[in-house]
Amino acid sequence: MQCLLARMFGCDYRFVCDAQELDALWEHLDKGVLMARGEAASAFVLFADGDIAEVWASEYYVPYNDATYYRVK
Repeated sequence: MQCLLARMFGCDYRFVCDAQELDALWEHLDKGVLMARGEAASAFVLFADGDIAEVWASEYYVPYNDATYYRVK
């Protein structure tokens, strides 16, 4: 499983930590069961050509520099 630290994400990524936005993201990716509320508190999302290119999730609400994010898509 790929992982990155929060400090590695550039300005091309959108930070998402709102519960409703996360629920919609997991539903869109069909990861609702895998990413039940509470398992992923935030995510970094990269959009390309109007679609979701990458999603990185973490259990941390605040993206501290050393917070680990795991690739979901």
